[in-house]
Amino acid sequence: MPTAEETQEEKEKEKESNAAENASQEEWIATFWTQGQTPLVVDLIKEMYLPLTCHNTTINGMYHQYFTKTSLEESKKAGVEFYSDKKKYAEWKKGILAECKKVASLAGPYALRR
Repeated sequence: MPTAEETQEEKEKEKESNAAENASQEEWIATFWTQGQTPLVVDLIKEMYLPLTCHNTTINGMYHQYFTKTSLEESKKAGVEFYSDKKKYAEWKKGILAECKKVASLAGPYALRR
């Protein structure tokens, strides 16, 4: 008998599979393109958009990013809700600044100073 964790993993895999199938039938919209992105930067960009259905590709050195129409609408809705909540935004900003200071402290003398 599968454990609760295994059952949850199966549900997640099925959800991802269904999302991919639905996304393949949707219209894809180019949202960003640029030239000269390193694989590291491309990977960081991908990580930022994991919750959304996003496709990234590099063709002849040109990086392209595409979203489904549904993902764009979900993203817009989440963005409006997030930025209109001043308390939530302030907490997020405080956390980001703390992380930046932490990363800068790890860089030691090589960190950028204001």
